[in-house]
Amino acid sequence: MTHYRRWRIGEPLDTPVRRYQRYAVGPKGECVVASRRKEKTTPFNDEVALLHELGLR
Repeated sequence: MTHYRRWRIGEPLDTPVRRYQRYAVGPKGECVVASRRKEKTTPFNDEVALLHELGLR
């Protein structure tokens, strides 16, 4: 429940504000936090790493 909704119905607002999370359905049908997305990779990660290693970038 959002803080705004808690405030509208008169509940205390002392719950922590959490960042946005994705939820998925678990194997038994329960709600679970979905794993985070992998970092995006570019097609030239190896080349960029080599440039960093050689001090050229």
